[in-house]
Amino acid sequence: MGDPTADLMFVGEGPGAEEDPRAFPFVGRSGKLLDRLMSEEMGLTRESAYIANVVKCRPPENRDPDLRRSPRAARISSPRSS
Repeated sequence: MGDPTADLMFVGEGPGAEEDPRAFPFVGRSGKLLDRLMSEEMGLTRESAYIANVVKCRPPENRDPDLRRSPRAARISSPRSS
């Protein structure tokens, strides 16, 4: 949502209860707070930044992922060893 070529990007963890059915990030209470902070503190609008979530959809019953069943998710969530 917003300008994909913007210099500023806000990234949310994942869609909340209000965001998931609307398919847009930050549209619930968090969206109102983000809009206010962007406007009052930064002088920006949603159109001047890019806003996204790390994941596209809310998991069933808002559960945490089972990393044992998803090797790819486990690799993503584990820190790299040096």
